[in-house]
Amino acid sequence: TASQAIGYRETIAAINGQLPMEKLGERIKFNTHHFAKKQSTWLKQFPVEWIDVDENTKFEDLLSKTLEFFK
Repeated sequence: TASQAIGYRETIAAINGQLPMEKLGERIKFNTHHFAKKQSTWLKQFPVEWIDVDENTKFEDLLSKTLEFFK
């Protein structure tokens, strides 16, 4: 739910005086980094195949490469 989103809990804590306002941004950055690290660690268990795209890549080519990966 939205109340579990990074930044929400910290902001409420700051509004309620449980976290100094000057530490709010720092706490949000820390928790964002921690969450990204957890995701990165969890995702390592899955095989990844990167598809190179740029502004000239056509949607049809991207779709074709993606479908080929899942075959």
